[in-house]
Amino acid sequence: MNEHDLYMKIFEKKEELGSLLKEHWQLYSNMGTGYFWINLATFVVPLIVWFVSTGRECLKLLSSAFSCMFSGM
Repeated sequence: MNEHDLYMKIFEKKEELGSLLKEHWQLYSNMGTGYFWINLATFVVPLIVWFVSTGRECLKLLSSAFSCMFSGM
């Protein structure tokens, strides 16, 4: 096998992997499955609880810290 044949074989496997990942998403991980919503809830619910429990002053301080961090200061 020469270099071109190996490259083409790798390319074919990458395409096959991509299609298998897409198929897996469509069958088991899409927005119609409970697993998706449980994962989303494990992120969103603690965020809402933290938002409610910290108060607005803490959030203003945090947002100003993030704006300074991302503005390059």
